[in-house]
Amino acid sequence: MHFVHPILFTSGLAVILFYLAQLLLPVIGLALSTERNYQGDWLKDDLDKEMMGYTREQVTIVSGQNLKTGTVLGKITASGKYSAYDGDAADGTQTVAGILIGDVDATLADTPGAILARGPAEIDGNRIVWVSQDAGDIADGLAALAALNIINRPGSTVTGPV
Repeated sequence: MHFVHPILFTSGLAVILFYLAQLLLPVIGLALSTERNYQGDWLKDDLDKEMMGYTREQVTIVSGQNLKTGTVLGKITASGKYSAYDGDAADGTQTVAGILIGDVDATLADTPGAILARGPAEIDGNRIVWVSQDAGDIADGLAALAALNIINRPGSTVTGPV
């Protein structure tokens, strides 16, 4: 008869339960980790400090959204407020206007926020937030960001101040 020490048994059981949870939770729509997106994850370099506010702007995020830092935004033509970029829209948000800096919860009311509106800047396009997951919208969005001198350098490391 083999004897398994209780500590070994419980720690082994914990490991098995952990791996089962990692496999099963995504299947039922739950995530084990709720790690948030940080500005340093997507913004690799910009010259805002050197250029005294040239690259960034204060804007109004239209109500009805809870947006995370790094969300690509468009500007609603009629109101001048900002919303998540939507390449299929016809209200102005089909044109990229910048990338949100910092989380903004505008669920209940219009809320102030800041955006990276123009470069020179480098981003990791794999880490910015696209509300639309359409590959064409993302490709068009990255091209529009490049036109704003916000250059996609996927997987790059931080090269300067953020």
